[in-house]
Amino acid sequence: MTALCIALAVVAGILLPLQAGVNATLRSTLAGPVWATFANFVVGATASVAFDHFGILGAAARELTPARALGVALLLGGMALVLRG
Repeated sequence: MTALCIALAVVAGILLPLQAGVNATLRSTLAGPVWATFANFVVGATASVAFDHFGILGAAARELTPARALGVALLLGGMALVLRG
């Protein structure tokens, strides 16, 4: 398991510079940096819920209950309201 974690850390470090390019593309596609950030967080909130639900990479599996799903929806809804101004 330690070798897997080290390999994942190395791959993440290699791919990290790509994030700037992806964010720049999102910024131009979604009409601004704020919406690009929102899209970034939506994807991250999704990959986190899935990782928790299925226990990916040795994480403890935590079922996606209606209460947890509501919490994610409220978090994303709050971000959308902030973006609306």
